[in-house]
Amino acid sequence: MTSAHKTLNKRFQPRAGFTLLEIMVTLAIISIISGSAVLFVANQSNGALDKLAQQTQIMAKETLRNAKLEERPFSIYITPREIWVQPESMQFEEENTTSPQSSLIVPQGVRVSLLTNQGDDWFTLGKNDAPFIWTFTQSGLCDSLEIRFEDDDNIQTIAFHSLTAGEVIDED
Repeated sequence: MTSAHKTLNKRFQPRAGFTLLEIMVTLAIISIISGSAVLFVANQSNGALDKLAQQTQIMAKETLRNAKLEERPFSIYITPREIWVQPESMQFEEENTTSPQSSLIVPQGVRVSLLTNQGDDWFTLGKNDAPFIWTFTQSGLCDSLEIRFEDDDNIQTIAFHSLTAGEVIDED
């Protein structure tokens, strides 16, 4: 065998180990997959608060609509464990409606805080506090209100407009 054949054979022999490029590509793929997994887990834990906030928004809009349609005030009662809707009782009304029309259960470990248009500070509802009553008049008005749901990892805040009971979008 000539020296030229030996040189060619050495050049085309498989090498042991990986090139730097192969290692970098592998690390990039692993980083992308692990980053996606972290985001997925973070979004899953925030899902309960998002769902509670969306259901509260729907409840507020339906309560405003019912107050206008039935031409009588309705109220949303907010406690640390439950949020429910009830029509305001009227003296001339014969039937006494005491059962809530709709309700939401606040998940265990979620704190509920409120910011009204009369105050500048958030106040957190305690388990022994009386329910906060948010009233919707038959003319379609309610107080502006911000509700904050928070657990150990996440915070979800929604602000409600006094005329529409819709979410106020903060444009920064």
